[in-house]
Amino acid sequence: MENLPETLKPDLIRPWFEALESMDEYIGIRFGRVTSEDGEVEWRYFPHTDYDGIGAFVEIFRENGVEVRDLPRIMHPGAPSWWTLIRSILRTLGPRRRLIWRELKSGPQIETIQQPAPAVAWYVFDEHQTAEICRMSRSTGVTVNSFLLKQLERRIY
Repeated sequence: MENLPETLKPDLIRPWFEALESMDEYIGIRFGRVTSEDGEVEWRYFPHTDYDGIGAFVEIFRENGVEVRDLPRIMHPGAPSWWTLIRSILRTLGPRRRLIWRELKSGPQIETIQQPAPAVAWYVFDEHQTAEICRMSRSTGVTVNSFLLKQLERRIY
């Protein structure tokens, strides 16, 4: 398989998405772009059987005239390596960083704009809100995803 051209190598993830789709799961990727003129959201849908998130994003760029060179590909499976095992053992034995979530004095106000087809909950943050979320994430030493998931968890429970 190593000598096959990239286009003929099997996609190891696609069968999982095909199986989910056959069980009526939504396997698409949704991208929304807020138009500056009227604030409406233009939605684009890409099937996960054909694109990963970055691939769909690149497709949108290319459709809009942005030149994007070929992206690096992850080759599966990776060659076995003792160094990988040693690194993972060292990480496991090393000191752990315990995250302590602090209560925030104030946070961005979340507004909804236009509802897409049912399946997911979503919000659109304006530039100021996005900058504030990034600032709060950096100040607490966590990723934006972790910060947003923690805020969502606080609102659910």
